Amino acid sequence: MFLTAEPPNRLTAQDTSRIAEAQSVLSQLVESYGVSGSEAPVRSTVQRLLPTWAKTETDTAGNLWVRVGQGDGGGPVVIVAHMDEIGFRVDTINADGTLGLRNRGGFILSLFEAKPALIHGDRADIPGIFLPRDTGLTRRT
Repeated sequence: MFLTAEPPNRLTAQDTSRIAEAQSVLSQLVESYGVSGSEAPVRSTVQRLLPTWAKTETDTAGNLWVRVGQGDGGGPVVIVAHMDEIGFRVDTINADGTLGLRNRGGFILSLFEAKPALIHGDRADIPGIFLPRDTGLTRRT
């Protein structure tokens, strides 16, 4: 058995403050919707969270560029991060109220079956659910 007289590591007030700040930043980013091709809300959140001295510009592809400092002759440092998330675009609204969707990113679409969804409309967001595939064991009427 190994015993130590050292007290266990405890968080300082500064640590707690930094953790709270990180949680605040991450929650604001997670709560900003940005399906591929529609990343403007996330870009706006990132710009709002940057320090006031950070100079930003958006290129024609929607990428956010942040310039820091005047450069020291060592060449640029580039940090690349995605702002978009997996989502869908509504292509059609069917007579029965279901939606025809086109995926925007993602890979295993069956993972969305029977999961909640949020449809972003011009006037309001509408809750929904992804219908499971018809396996032949169920019958729609």
